[in-house]
Amino acid sequence: MIFRVTATESTEPVTLAEAKLWIRHGLASSDTSEDAMISGMISAAREIAEERCKRSFVNHTYSLVLDGFPGSTEPIKLPRPPISSSATDLTITYYNTTDGLTTTIPTTALTVDHLSEPGKVAPSYGNEWPADAIDRPDAITITYKAGDNSVC
Repeated sequence: MIFRVTATESTEPVTLAEAKLWIRHGLASSDTSEDAMISGMISAAREIAEERCKRSFVNHTYSLVLDGFPGSTEPIKLPRPPISSSATDLTITYYNTTDGLTTTIPTTALTVDHLSEPGKVAPSYGNEWPADAIDRPDAITITYKAGDNSVC
């Protein structure tokens, strides 16, 4: 399994102005000489909190690469909740045995459980995971969005 962030929203959950106010920064509000350092600290603190909590505090796009599908209807856990509730924010592609190219599973064939933690994706009622996936280390790629900057 490979799990990585492929994109991150640029808006942090704490603004520069809020951070400067909280640390009682002695500089005048018009002085921006340490803004880059403070902004870096905001990002670093958020990243540490996300890692420790195993949650997404800002919107990220993730890529989860798997070697194969689980049992025919078993769900796949999606790390770093909260998972987006929009059907267009999740895509599953896999290498097929027909021509060795990638196939995208239609979103209508999937059910996303964005309320569970971690989130889950499974075949929708009456569907199963594709049986024609090639047996290889990077057979399946799930791309999805997760994040919630309202938790801070």
